[in-house]
Amino acid sequence: MQSINNKDGAKLLTYSPKDPQEGKLILKHVPFSKSYMIRVFAMVFLAGASDRLEAWRSTTQSCKDIDGMREALLSLSETDSGIIDVGSAGAVWRFITAIASLKTDRPVKFKGGDRLFSRPIAPLVESLRQLGANIDFSPNNVEELTVYPSQKSLNGGFIGAETGEHSSQFLSALMLIGPYLSSPLTIAIHPQQRSKPYFELTYLLMQKAGAKVTVHESEVTVYPSAYKLENIIPLLEKPEIDWTALSYPLGWCAMPEGPHSLFVANCDRESLQGDLALTKMMESFGVRTRFFPSGVLIERIGKTKNLESFEQDLSDNIDLVPTLFTVCLALERPFHFYRIGALKYKESDRLTSLIALGKSVGYAIGSTNEELFWEGEKVIGDVPNEVVINPFQDHRIAMASTILALRRKNIWLQTPHVVEKSYSYFWDDARTIGLNTL
Repeated sequence: MQSINNKDGAKLLTYSPKDPQEGKLILKHVPFSKSYMIRVFAMVFLAGASDRLEAWRSTTQSCKDIDGMREALLSLSETDSGIIDVGSAGAVWRFITAIASLKTDRPVKFKGGDRLFSRPIAPLVESLRQLGANIDFSPNNVEELTVYPSQKSLNGGFIGAETGEHSSQFLSALMLIGPYLSSPLTIAIHPQQRSKPYFELTYLLMQKAGAKVTVHESEVTVYPSAYKLENIIPLLEKPEIDWTALSYPLGWCAMPEGPHSLFVANCDRESLQGDLALTKMMESFGVRTRFFPSGVLIERIGKTKNLESFEQDLSDNIDLVPTLFTVCLALERPFHFYRIGALKYKESDRLTSLIALGKSVGYAIGSTNEELFWEGEKVIGDVPNEVVINPFQDHRIAMASTILALRRKNIWLQTPHVVEKSYSYFWDDARTIGLNTL
């Protein structure tokens, strides 16, 4: 975080609560789930229906990562370029690497944001090579990763559990191309698999799309088959709302100064996304989520009376850490988050970024490689009346910071536009509750 003397590019966050008597506050721009959409886009492409991607138009419920996946797939199929831009989206980079290994007719390299190439990909590359992929890669020169056309069809086989130990995206990338391999693909699931709901999302979507895939306790097997376009089209035409994006409105409602209720249309209790689990977690903070046929109502049902330490293993919901972190600090509730080491490999070193964020607003945050905690200790010395938050180009740090702005004045946020990575019209929805950037 930065000294108050450096406000370059920063915007002051202001909050003027909307009068509850004005009626129900409706958030109209909560994006489609990017985890859901990039998987569905991958299956549409592999089913040979890239024209459906061309016809899919950006809306106010899209975001850079969703649009980036679409453009990367179209670049792979419709241009002669040897360079595919994957932006700063680690999932897009990993999924396109797997798909290109199967489909490319020319050598392809990737370009992206500064942080992209510091994110892990080596275990996925080694597994793809094991299946017969023709990839030139050195861990010491990641920017030059090049996928070449394979000399023969990629085969199946057995992939060990170590491949997916640190990222479920490696498992998902391999699974998605599995129906088009020449023999069955079996992948061992690590006993302590992280982000397991994302792997389960891939499995469920593949099943819905007509692929032949089975999951047992310790492994998943994908059989040669194909995605059925008639099964995929309903998935494409009725996408799910992003529950990770909804975490910030849930956080707003947890604040005593925040909105009493918010409504979001087209949210389903039967969502396939693992971050739906946040609705149960937020009950501990006095926030209730009610599902109706037309959408979901988020309500604050009273001040949280539970001031005991909020302790949670978040290995399955790693993207919820910034929201829960700022909610706990804003309410001055001690917390202890476990198995969150993967934060180091996000759009920023998110573990370091959150520790700095906490310090900037007056809290002494403790950590280990896998844990983040606050035991009620304040930083030594005076906390400045004004604080400038640098999210380090991390969309989730920027959005989570707005929760603090509902409780205290004079918070400045640098590069507020970074939210567009996952929530293009975040600031429009923020203005719905009276939260603005000046």
